[in-house]
Amino acid sequence: MSLNLDDLARRTATKSMIHRMFNGESFAYARLIKIGEIQRDKTMIKSSRWWFAAVMMWVLPALASDYSSTADISALGIKNLKQPSVQTWVAGQPTKAQIEKLGKTGVTHVINLRPASETDWQEDALLEAQGIVFHRLPISGAQDLSFENAAKLDQLLSDLNGESVLVHCASGNRVGGLVALHSIASGASEDAAIEKGKAWGLTRLEKRVRLIAATHDSNETCERETC
Repeated sequence: MSLNLDDLARRTATKSMIHRMFNGESFAYARLIKIGEIQRDKTMIKSSRWWFAAVMMWVLPALASDYSSTADISALGIKNLKQPSVQTWVAGQPTKAQIEKLGKTGVTHVINLRPASETDWQEDALLEAQGIVFHRLPISGAQDLSFENAAKLDQLLSDLNGESVLVHCASGNRVGGLVALHSIASGASEDAAIEKGKAWGLTRLEKRVRLIAATHDSNETCERETC
């Protein structure tokens, strides 16, 4: 069957129109899909912003509390104050006036390494009146530095489960000495333990710590060699 020129022209025009319609619908459909994706993305962004804002409402006050606590403690002017870890401060002996303000800093525990005989006032009573828990581990001086007492201090700190604590003696020296000894007992090298002890207040007792460490090393060698 043959087609005349008019029929061929009509069929060609029809195919062209159908092709344009199909392409147009595809383009329109694609636009609808794209618009839907944009709307979905906008919704997700809004939702994410809402959740971020909600989380920050909880997080920021906690962070502000931590920073204000640190600032308050520093502002008290406590002698030789150090912060070896996030919730732990080490210092020399606070004065009565400083102790009376300690409750406003967020500290919840105080560990005092000074025997009661070294002071003529009741630190524990002043602290407990503010809701601060008082602990005493009496370390008279160099003669009380030992691995046993170092283990006792470490246990005290571990029992606090991350609660804020101020550990002090007269200068911080005894605190650092015990921390260095515990570090040695835990396997650290002598020099590494001394550095850690200094971060916790160790000063004049360094020689005593090294002497005890040498004795500890000698005993371990003797045990290995069955002296």
